Parts: sequence; structure tokens; C-alpha cells
Amino acid sequence: MCGIAGYVSQQQQFADPALLQAMNDALVHRGPDDQGAYLSPAGAGRPVAALAMRRLSIIDLSSGHQPMTNEDETLWIVFNGEVYNHQELRRELESLGHRFRTRSDTEAILHAYEQWGPGCLKRLRGMFAFAVWDERAERLFVARDQVGIKPLYWTETGNRLLFASEIKSLFRDSAVKRRVNRDGLHHYLTYLYVPPPQTMFEGIRQLPPGHCLTWERGRAVVEEWWAGPEAMLTGDAGEPVTHALLWDVLKESVDAHMLADVPLGAFLSGGIDSTLIVALMAELSPRPVKTFCIGFRNAGMYDETPHARKIADHFKTDHHEFYVAPDGVQMLPEILRHLDEPLADASVIPNYFVAQLARKHVTVALTGIGGDELFGGYRRYFGDALARKWQRIPRGVRRGALLPALRLVPASGDTRLGDTSRLMQKFLEPLDLDPERRYLAWNAFLNEGMKRKLYAGDEAHPDSAAVMLPHFERVAHRPFADRAMFVDIKSYLPGDPLFLSDRMTMAHSLEARVPFVDPKVMEF
Repeated sequence: MCGIAGYVSQQQQFADPALLQAMNDALVHRGPDDQGAYLSPAGAGRPVAALAMRRLSIIDLSSGHQPMTNEDETLWIVFNGEVYNHQELRRELESLGHRFRTRSDTEAILHAYEQWGPGCLKRLRGMFAFAVWDERAERLFVARDQVGIKPLYWTETGNRLLFASEIKSLFRDSAVKRRVNRDGLHHYLTYLYVPPPQTMFEGIRQLPPGHCLTWERGRAVVEEWWAGPEAMLTGDAGEPVTHALLWDVLKESVDAHMLADVPLGAFLSGGIDSTLIVALMAELSPRPVKTFCIGFRNAGMYDETPHARKIADHFKTDHHEFYVAPDGVQMLPEILRHLDEPLADASVIPNYFVAQLARKHVTVALTGIGGDELFGGYRRYFGDALARKWQRIPRGVRRGALLPALRLVPASGDTRLGDTSRLMQKFLEPLDLDPERRYLAWNAFLNEGMKRKLYAGDEAHPDSAAVMLPHFERVAHRPFADRAMFVDIKSYLPGDPLFLSDRMTMAHSLEARVPFVDPKVMEF
């Protein structure tokens, strides 16, 4: 696990070792164990390439230093993440004549790129953002994993293309201006995160999940290399699914994600997702699994510690708890510094503290992120079935009598019923829209009309729904609940839970792993 940064320029005069070091220093929390840098040789008419990394040592602690190069020093790589099938890749590449100097997964990616070029991406099983500089071809290649577990940002200043794991690193170049991206803000007010490729900053872009960027002769091209689970895109139902088959697939994924040369554990909330991960870890581990949970005293249903404790007792884990005090909000400035841009998700606070707790005991923590998107865990997936029943009622009856009557249901003094009333109102409002826009409206914080009331003058912005509609179109042949889950895998999952997890764990130099969104599990 690392932080990576770098830049390329067509002009040698823009080589700047001090800038590269400053960009790397901004990422020290992502990798406190080691650092490295590479600046391409100067030469008339040659472009300049600069790569840097901060390393959190997880695999091959003694010889995984980056940037790493191949035998003839024509390829250089910096890499953030973990590749769980690197040993299998190594054996295949050695059979093809490649020679390895380390046991690290970084070197496996480097030789895989040397052998297969961008085609190597489909062979990687893991989480990753990496950059390869090809000295011979004078080409930079940057890629991000399928669902965006690991982050990657980039920008162009007119004389350089810069990239980094976090936005704060890009701002170390004084030519990168700190200006609000109004379209990014517009979408944020709907989704409560900024959907890729935009960010909250003008001119700074996310490399979207499942995409790669190639820079050559001063021109950058972004391409998609992973569109989604193949079975979802093709409509192939595959073999009948049984609980036993599913258990075996999840077990194999958790086993792969437990690969480490450092202590590891798991976040445990007591919910289905994290419980499954801990159950599988307990089955696979010869020692008690270290588990971690955050609680809130006197918080009723919002305190997860009683549920987590039951699971910990059942699986005899080495369990650790921490209760967040009311003054926990004092940490918000520090939390926001690590986020870099707004994220309207209150769980940043418990996630920050559970990562802080876990880092005292382990360097790697497995989480249950992705289970809801793959297995239909959100309430909103039921909405379309209810809406179709509603639309069987004659339009005149539902609009003339039922809808006005339902909108008169008052909010209750009971917190739970009041929440139900609010959800009912939100459910009713877009009922007569088409299914795609209806689903997006259910998930929206503010709709287009509400946002226009906030703006001064006639400021124009793109329709926020248009950002998501292409995802729906790709799987138009699927049942609607499948389509909704696909959209969330492509948008909400990387935009909120994975974004939050990466920043809050990296704030404490802790690596979070997500077995549910392993490529093999997603395909299954």
C-alpha cells in the first residue's frame, strides 16, 4: 500500500526534483515506511518523466522498494495497492523468460506490462493504481482498478501532466489553481459525492474506475479497460447458484485477501457483510482473528457494539472496541484534510476512529464494503417493484386521489415513524418518471429544481441524471434491480464507501481490503 505521484512534460526545462519531492511529502501518511523517486535522464528533445512513491510495507518487506525497474531499465513503475495473484503471474512470466529480483507484486505488474502492455490489466486480481514510464517509447501509462478501490487524480497545467493518489499532492505545484468546479459542486448537491471523472476542483480530474490513461508526445488519452462484470454485460446466467458455491467463492476471495507479511484483522459491525468476512477469516486462520468495532454510548440502534460483540464471541475473535465521545467532532478538521474534497457521509467519523484503533494492532484490515451493491442490501432496490404495482392503478385515480392523500400523511413525533414518513414523501414524488430517473430521484439529495433555487442568476449546469443514465443503458437487458446494483457499483461504490475507506484508513497508514469486490466474486 502506497501513495504515488509524478509528472511528465514534453519539455526538459520543466524537470523539477523539488516539486517531485514536495508532491511525495504530501503523501507521507499513505506510506511512512519508505520513499523513492525517479527522474528520467536529460537529453535534447527528450520529454521528462518523474515518478515518486511513499510505501507502507505489506509484502516483501525487505526488497519491495519503488520506483522499480526492469532488467534493462527501460520501464519504471510506481504502484499503490495489492495484487493477490502476483505469485501465479510470476510463474507464468518466468516461463516466458522474465527474470525477477524481488518477491513483490510490484515487479509482477512491471513484467506483466512488459509482456502484454495494457492487456496486462485484465490479468491483475487486486486493488491498484499504478504508473509505468516507458523510457524507450517515451510514454506514460497510468491505470486504476476495476471499481476504484485505489484512487488516482490528474491534471494538466499547460506544461506538465501531473498525477497523484490524492489531490493535496497536485496542489504542491503552484501552477495548479485552487478553484471550485461548479459542475462538480452541482453534481455533489445531488449525489453527496462528486462522480468521476470530475472533482470539486476545476481542472483536476479523477481517473474513473476501470480506466487507464496514456500520455505520449504531450497528448493524454483516457480509455475504459473494464466495463463491468462480463456476465452482467452479456446476460449470461451461467451455472445455477447455490449457497455452497457462493461460500466457496467468498472463502477463496478472503483467503487471497489475507496474503500479507504483516499482522491483519477485520472491521466488525455485526452486520451481515462484515460478519461473513470475519466468519470466513475465522475458518481460515490458525489464530484468533483480530476484530475492531466503534461504538456510541446511549445511541440505541446506532450503536453497533452489542451486535459486533455477539459475533466476536461466537467466532472467539481477539475483539477490540472504542467508544466515540461527543467531542469526536473536534476531529472534523483533520478528517476533512484527509478527504481533500467534500463527502456528505457522517460515517467518516466512526471510520476514522476504527482505523485509528485497528492501526494500534494491525497493518491490514478486511472490510465488508461492496456486499450491499452485489447482493441487493439497500432498501432502494425494492422501490421499482413497488412503483410497478403503483402504476397498475389507473393514472387518474393515483394522481387525482391517492397521491394527494398520501402526501398529507404527517410526520410522526416518533423518530422511526417520522423517518418512514419522510421516506414515503421522497418515494412518492418521482413515481410517474421513467424507472431510471425515478431511481436516481430516490437517491438524490437535491433535484434540479431545488438546486436552481440556490444559484445566483441563470447559472447553467448539466443534468446530474445524465451522468448516470449511460450506466443504465449498458445493462438495459437486465431486470431493473440488477441494473440499479450495476449503476451503484459503477458510481456510488467508488464515490462514497471506497473513497471514504481509503482516506480514513490511509490517514492512519492502515491498508483496507475489500474481498466482496474481488473480480472473481463480482463475476460469480
